[in-house]
Amino acid sequence: HTNLALFKATSQIDSCWSGDSYKAVDGSWNSDHFGSSACTHTCDNTNDPWWQVDLGQVYSIQKIIIKNRSDGSTEPGRFRNVTMYASYNPQWSLSTTITMCGHFTGPGTHGQVIEMNCNSGTIGRYIILQKKSGVLTMCEVEVYERQTVSWNRDIGVGERKNTITTLSTIYVRSLKQCMHQCLVTVGCNSVNARTVNGLITCEIKFGTSEYARLNQVSDPAWDHLYT
Repeated sequence: HTNLALFKATSQIDSCWSGDSYKAVDGSWNSDHFGSSACTHTCDNTNDPWWQVDLGQVYSIQKIIIKNRSDGSTEPGRFRNVTMYASYNPQWSLSTTITMCGHFTGPGTHGQVIEMNCNSGTIGRYIILQKKSGVLTMCEVEVYERQTVSWNRDIGVGERKNTITTLSTIYVRSLKQCMHQCLVTVGCNSVNARTVNGLITCEIKFGTSEYARLNQVSDPAWDHLYT
């Protein structure tokens, strides 16, 4: 499995004590910040501190792993009451496309590895960690994509009728791209695809699979897949 966050662009509300945001995606699990400045660190009196990483494109997120600090007596416990989100937009332009992966109540312990299995439907390009108050500090953040679901296939029976909703129509070069777009679209549970001159028309669908399969039109040019 690939860590999607590794070496990606990061930012945070502010930085103190040499705690730059990129240190959470540098691939190092060194958790001693006082000794080697290995971790992120926001400033002491900042309200609603946040940290984020730009994954570069939209993914369906399976889990987020955080390496907590191991130095100091109280510093590891600062990782508490942290909410983890995925968003299509960066933190400073949040919209209704934000979804919550999960919430860590804590407090974190020395050198703890926190693994948050995300809620179903956690989709976005930006991963955001935020708390209401106190310092936000962590040593490494890893992000993993939800593995491809099992697809069922109706071959040569054609496009579904209007028993389901078309969320969007896109044009792609492969059926795999079409299925990936479904996985990262909230509500999608099936696709219709038709190839013409090497270009695939991909319809992103939502509806009740069993009912819809009984009401397909006969058009062998369409390939239908559903989750």
